[in-house]
Amino acid sequence: MSGAEALSAERVVAFLLAEDLLEEADFLTGDVRLEEAAGRNHCFRVVSTGERSYFFKQAQPGEAGGARGIRNEAEFYGRVEADDRLASLRPFLPRLHRYEPGRGFLVLELRPAYQTIYEAGEADPDLGLPPISQFLAVALAACHLVQVAGGNGDSPLSALPRLPPWALDIPRPPPEILQDLSPGQVQILKLLQERPRIAAQLDGLRSAWAAGALVHGDLKWANLLVEVESPGGRPIGLKLIDWELARLGDPAWDIGSVFQSYLSHSVLALPLPEDATPEIAAQAFAACLPAVHRHIGIFWTAYIQAVRLSPGGAQSLLDRSTGYCAARLLQSAFEWTQYESRMPRSAAAILQLSLNIFANPRAAQGGVLGLPSGGGPG
Repeated sequence: MSGAEALSAERVVAFLLAEDLLEEADFLTGDVRLEEAAGRNHCFRVVSTGERSYFFKQAQPGEAGGARGIRNEAEFYGRVEADDRLASLRPFLPRLHRYEPGRGFLVLELRPAYQTIYEAGEADPDLGLPPISQFLAVALAACHLVQVAGGNGDSPLSALPRLPPWALDIPRPPPEILQDLSPGQVQILKLLQERPRIAAQLDGLRSAWAAGALVHGDLKWANLLVEVESPGGRPIGLKLIDWELARLGDPAWDIGSVFQSYLSHSVLALPLPEDATPEIAAQAFAACLPAVHRHIGIFWTAYIQAVRLSPGGAQSLLDRSTGYCAARLLQSAFEWTQYESRMPRSAAAILQLSLNIFANPRAAQGGVLGLPSGGGPG
């Protein structure tokens, strides 16, 4: 595989055989399953009945930003495996098998017990999600508690970026990307420009951003692997993947992303007919909120216990996380409208939810997130 060649099933198999990661007999006996995985990158899952399974990831050829992200992710995995100061992260990350910078791809471990959140068993009948909230809280707490500054200024994480997420700048996109906006995204910008208070709230979140902790930066269901007891069985652990956007920042960004993930999932899962009115959609969303509250409550309680926050510290964190949740909802609405002439119904729904949270964040903590005032356990 040359640097200009995209990953394909044939090239993945050739690499595995050439590097002795699998044997030809494994393929001839049918003990290996190769699947192309969806995503913005070229991704393949190689699943063996034995212990040797792999995940391949390569940026789209010609995408400098994507190749840089793959390099950042590979370097992060390498630092975690090499530096014992980051040992507390190892239980929550897959192992890096290989990084091929010349060919622009990395290879991660993929055990048969690792499944996507949609494949894992024991799903909640109300949301269709497995009970992973507590595992996710423990994994994020481990990340956020890592010492990011050495006593002599030396830290294994010092090379990570510290900039706030780009979602905080959506109301004021830079001139160079304006020409690439879809008509649907322009529609979102017009709505935001009519609400200058939201831009001010995003500015406040940006101004308060502090590079005090390791944050994943792109937390969503697609970036979780659930470790299960047996195929389709109960979850027993969790791995965080896709560390391309890892940075030093505010833990509230990751927590707000968890809140956003539950809310967005519930919106996408609503069983609505095409002709559903906004009133019917609102009623359906309200009906699924108790299940959302239950999952978020378990996550929040486990997280604040793991990081040992005082009531005052918990409320401060919850306030910031609520703001970042609204920003992440806004980001998702913007991304889901990237190629659309008008906002899809799902994007319009989470955009409205974002606007509602921005309008009254404290009320949203109880009504939307189901968390009590004071930041205590849910």
